[in-house]
Amino acid sequence: MFVVSAPGKVILYGEHAVVYGVPAIAASVSLHMYMFVVDSSDPDVIELDFPEVGLVRKWRRSELPWSSVSEAGKLHQKLDPEVHLALKTLLAPVTDPFENAASHAFLYLYLHLCSESSAGQRFVTRSTLPVGAGLGSSASYSVGLAAALLKLSGKIQDPSTSLSAENLELINGWSFLGESCIHGNPSGIDNIVATRGGAVLYERGAAHGSSKIEPYDSFPPLGLILTNTKVPRQTSQLVSDVGTLKSQLPEIVEPILNAIAAVVSRADGLIRSNCSAEELNESLRELAQINHGLLVSLGVSHPSLERVRQIAHELEIGQTKLTGAGGGGCAITIVDGEVSGKRFNMLKMALGDEFDLFETELGGRGVGMANLSSSFETDQISQLKDARDFHELGNWVYW
Repeated sequence: MFVVSAPGKVILYGEHAVVYGVPAIAASVSLHMYMFVVDSSDPDVIELDFPEVGLVRKWRRSELPWSSVSEAGKLHQKLDPEVHLALKTLLAPVTDPFENAASHAFLYLYLHLCSESSAGQRFVTRSTLPVGAGLGSSASYSVGLAAALLKLSGKIQDPSTSLSAENLELINGWSFLGESCIHGNPSGIDNIVATRGGAVLYERGAAHGSSKIEPYDSFPPLGLILTNTKVPRQTSQLVSDVGTLKSQLPEIVEPILNAIAAVVSRADGLIRSNCSAEELNESLRELAQINHGLLVSLGVSHPSLERVRQIAHELEIGQTKLTGAGGGGCAITIVDGEVSGKRFNMLKMALGDEFDLFETELGGRGVGMANLSSSFETDQISQLKDARDFHELGNWVYW
């Protein structure tokens, strides 16, 4: 029995402008999805459980569409249309969109990485990362699936003390296919951050498949408070609204987008420099303030986000900005040095129960695993509550 984990991600700088060819910077957060692999009570049954969202699905291995797989174990850049269609047919009765997508990704990777003779297993997903909040939860899930199935099938080894580029590429490649099952045409930025951790510079290409993703060699972990406003947002509508504004007022909006590009360029240079973690923290906080102001001028903030920003500023915790599409969703606060638990609790109390707050870290490790002790009981999985509980499961090592 073992467990793998993969982090979520936030957009640090470049939201909305990235649609128009401006680079964006994304980084991992130390909130994770965990994939437990334990024995099944029936050797012919594979089971996928995700308690946080109420997902429980079981399939008999003998009833899966193995004949649709022509090149098992071979990694391609695109989904195999025959397998994709066979799974759509198999999962047609699953009407919930989330359950259907999660099951599709799981079975697609299982069919390619395991075999008809594989022993039955139970795959249990747990998460300290908010699901569906624009924090890359689907990529964390896909990376966890890919790592677990690659390890289970013997296609990658347990992590050693040094990073294995080949293992990371395999995990990233297969997780991209998982993301493709869920989203259709993902950018690839979420799964590479969940695989590698740290931070990346992303530039959307004009043509399909021409996007550029460049991981940073090093990114020092920085304290972060992530606040989920729980206000639903429509990403496509927000992107469309900015596009409309740009077409109506190009002489105003284009300089704003150029200013966001300058923020990204400045942050990129700082991350690549040899400045101290303290200097980087101070500069990134300043750039967060500027980037948020520019996004506000594009009309993509929300009163809930401004409330978080105002209270965090009054408590002198750090600089806050929206992350992702805006219009609700999540805010990130890059903290000023070490924020005491007292001030975090003050922020939590001031915001009230309508917000979910997470004390986390920016730029942490990527995909990792821990072997579970022989005394571990599967009933314990449902009792795990926070990051500390998961950390204490065993000796975590990282690919």
